[in-house]
Amino acid sequence: MQQKVLIVGSGPAGLSAAFFLSGHGFDVTVAERLGNDQYDRYHRICGGGISRSTFKTLSPMEPKGILNEFEHTKLIWPDGTEIRMRTPGYILDRPTFLSHLRSDCEDDVRFIHESVDSICMIDGGFSVHSLDGDVGMFDWVIGADGASSIVRKDIFGSEPVSSCSATEFTVDRQPDDELIIRLSDNGSGSYSWEFPHGDMTGTGGMKGEHSEDEYIFRGSRKIPVGGVGRIVKGHAFLIGDAAAMANPVCYGGLKAALIAGRKAAESIIRDDPERLQRWWDRTILSDRRFMDFNRRLKEWTPEDMHDAVRPFKSGHVILPGIFACITRPRNIHMYFGCLFAFRYGW
Repeated sequence: MQQKVLIVGSGPAGLSAAFFLSGHGFDVTVAERLGNDQYDRYHRICGGGISRSTFKTLSPMEPKGILNEFEHTKLIWPDGTEIRMRTPGYILDRPTFLSHLRSDCEDDVRFIHESVDSICMIDGGFSVHSLDGDVGMFDWVIGADGASSIVRKDIFGSEPVSSCSATEFTVDRQPDDELIIRLSDNGSGSYSWEFPHGDMTGTGGMKGEHSEDEYIFRGSRKIPVGGVGRIVKGHAFLIGDAAAMANPVCYGGLKAALIAGRKAAESIIRDDPERLQRWWDRTILSDRRFMDFNRRLKEWTPEDMHDAVRPFKSGHVILPGIFACITRPRNIHMYFGCLFAFRYGW
């Protein structure tokens, strides 16, 4: 008998799991609560940037829906210091990318428009109910249902370590050819960003850090970070925002969501549920130093930030970074968190 898998949520994490499960003999159902227009609007908010190297890990998945390609990220500190890092990547039209991903697996996966309301563990399986009634019994459940995950609430009983609100705009302005990140010195650990979005510009910020008077699109969402503890409980998994996998420094979550979807699928295919937990515990994506950076940045005064970035006035990274670690060892975790977040966090 085919084992039945329910994936709750059809965002990047859920569709990645469906993509990598398809063709392996499982009876896979994906439940999505949002209708088409709501879905497209929600997935236009944040998360379109992803590194080219990520798709080497995700082969044969392809980066469809590319709006722009870029080579560098420019980090601008409050005192005006600019640090330019090579971070080759794509800006994806997320709804288009997700639509292609769904099309790639829909011959082997059943998609239903249901708002899952409750999940109970019964006799080694899962009884799932929606607002409209009974969804069915399943052998495996993957919670890819976002920041307010029902799977996390009903099965795991856990909460993210932290969360932050983000607001994004699309404006009719000639785009730059690189990502621009502007750090704030207001003690909140927040920042704003600017990036190419086709022939327009995407802007936004954390915690109300940025606003636009005129815009074509505006959207806000909550981004959970810092993890939720265990992401495996028997045959139940948490991935993506349901597991608070976004990077706590750059708040990028698309890479972690897509890779976690693949790892969840592999764990089911190999009948080794703990495989997903072992991966998450060991991957650099969950390194605790990112969360250390997040906490310490909120404690820094403008003077602390100015002193920390002083060795980087030239705009270079490697040699000034070595000098900074030698002369300012108290900031090593901060330098690590900043550099590695933008190199590996998206």
